[in-house]
Amino acid sequence: MVRIRPAQATDLPAISALDRRETGVDKPDYWREMLAPERVFLVAETVDGALAGVAVLGDPARPDSADAIRALATHGAALDARETARGQTALMWAIAQHHPETVKVLLAHKADVNIRTDVWTQLWQTAPDQDVHPDYQSNIKYGGDTAILFAARYGDLESAKMLVAAGANVNDESAYGANTAVLAAHSGNPELLQFLLEAGTLSGFGGAIGILLGAAIAK
Repeated sequence: MVRIRPAQATDLPAISALDRRETGVDKPDYWREMLAPERVFLVAETVDGALAGVAVLGDPARPDSADAIRALATHGAALDARETARGQTALMWAIAQHHPETVKVLLAHKADVNIRTDVWTQLWQTAPDQDVHPDYQSNIKYGGDTAILFAARYGDLESAKMLVAAGANVNDESAYGANTAVLAAHSGNPELLQFLLEAGTLSGFGGAIGILLGAAIAK
């Protein structure tokens, strides 16, 4: 059994060594560049922490991410493994990086659409110079996102449709209380918002406001 998690800078030596074993060429500088922040890598590791494979999700020049995930899944990869920073899964990362083909593969291999990211609380101040008085402070909850909340936030209509078909809760809410329709509205994708409203989140905007908004989008 192996688990999938996002790659970290500390994985560079292991990734380079794995590539060297497979290709016979040592190219650490290449992998250092490939692990740049604008790219998103997933690594597969065994239960004892040994690197078993890598897959890139964030490089548009690499169309084979879905094939890589498919290969990992057929070899028993734990597709629902959560990374340690926020508890995100491979499905969430694929959505955030706009890779619907990878999302499709993960769902075909029964990736869990109901897993939530970690929830944490952060102090929010309405006025920096009033940092002592409790009337100017609030503890805000963050996180608690499922895959469909990721799709709504990142404006990913294609993935949202697949998630709903796979049983995701179209009316889901984050720990803060923002539902899919609210997040989709902020994403700036009117087609996604219309889909979510028609699929069941019309009430998420509340009464007449939701009806008027839905009517406006439908025009």
